[in-house]
Amino acid sequence: MPCPLVGADYSTGVLPMFSSPCPHCFLGRYGWWPKYRAAKWLTLSCSECGRRACSHPLPLALLYIFYLADVVNFGYLYVLQKDPLYLLAMFLVWIVLDVISLRMPLAAMRSANNISKEERDKQ
Repeated sequence: MPCPLVGADYSTGVLPMFSSPCPHCFLGRYGWWPKYRAAKWLTLSCSECGRRACSHPLPLALLYIFYLADVVNFGYLYVLQKDPLYLLAMFLVWIVLDVISLRMPLAAMRSANNISKEERDKQ
């Protein structure tokens, strides 16, 4: 299998390993920074179709449980032991969780002014 980084176009700021297509039109692509922002519970807007997307909420909630466990566990150990290695471990686990958050799948969001198909048929 060829390496995805060979021949990649870095001028757009979209890394092939962390980019995702728009869940609506599949034409627009989100780079690593919008995906990172979506992992912080923010919404994205596609440059091609203008529709909104976000990270899936259930895997994101599970990821935030791991963030909380990381801070509580290593922070508590640092306070008890006064060993700076626990702070280093906390930051390293935090970075790993941030990289995992870049791999979160995107979910399509319905527009705020969208009405359901049944309501549209009634009109």
